[in-house]
Amino acid sequence: MAQHPIFEYCKNNKKINNSTLLILVSGPMTHSRFFINKIQKWISAIQIVMKLKNPSQIHLRLHPRESKNIIMQFENALLLNNINYTILDSNKVSIVDNICDYMGVIGSPSTSLKVFRWATKDTFVLCLDDVTLPGFDGSFLSIGDSTGIKCIDENTFIDLEMLESPKNLSFQNLPLLKDCLNKIL
Repeated sequence: MAQHPIFEYCKNNKKINNSTLLILVSGPMTHSRFFINKIQKWISAIQIVMKLKNPSQIHLRLHPRESKNIIMQFENALLLNNINYTILDSNKVSIVDNICDYMGVIGSPSTSLKVFRWATKDTFVLCLDDVTLPGFDGSFLSIGDSTGIKCIDENTFIDLEMLESPKNLSFQNLPLLKDCLNKIL
């Protein structure tokens, strides 16, 4: 095993704004509507993080192939709950372009959460379990190794400690990919 090539990407890139919260809605959803209870899980988690960390901005990044109905439903829920946000066009802006600019991320089970965790150890990563629609395995377990990613389910209370940077990540001790390749070649 080796470290992911994006490991500690942000170590050499200064954060531009570490008071912004990223919301990663992965998918795409296969249905035209979100269930109200699933949207409420997103809203609740966002509101708690807002209260505890007071982000200056919230960036909303949806899957590039997400349906307009789902996007509108998500936006309406944010507006109804007085949550100000900026949508990032995931078709135009790579997640890697802005990955070092955030205080933390809240997302659904996705490899993008793992990429975020590997790139920076100075942020929090929360994975909301069971917030996607039926037909997609929205289980936290579906993302595999989740070192440094906090799973939030209906029995989890988000507190300030969960929003702190992890101290030790097990994958920090893995050799670099280039070193593994050099041994093979």
